[in-house]
Parts: sequence; C-alpha cells; structure tokens
Amino acid sequence: FKPNSTEMKCFISLRGLSIEKLIRETERPMSWEDVTAAADFMRRCLKFNPHDRPSARDLLDDPWLKE
Repeated sequence: FKPNSTEMKCFISLRGLSIEKLIRETERPMSWEDVTAAADFMRRCLKFNPHDRPSARDLLDDPWLKE
C-alpha cells in the first residue's frame, strides 16, 4: 500500500521477474537450493484460486520450513 493511503502500490515493475530472481536480489544471501525451495513455498501460498491453496497446517509441513 502507498504510505498514508488505502491504494495498493503498482506491481507492474515486477512483471516478468521470477520469484527466484526476486529472492536472489534480497540482502540475505541464500544458496540456490534454498532459493528454489523458498520460491516453491511462495508459489503454493500465492495460488490465485483459494481452493487450490494449501491450508496453514499443510504449509507448516513444507520441507523448506522444516529445515
């Protein structure tokens, strides 16, 4: 959201970028194995259709969180 507003920021600048690339550009260094595992986890969380998304309980069993 924009500061002091209820309007969402524009995400157009993210178009064409992979989740892996966005993770790699963070300040925290991660191995490629961790990057791909984190991206897989995020893809599960970000499914557009809520019926396709796993429950919080299921997500807690994700291998990336269990490491």
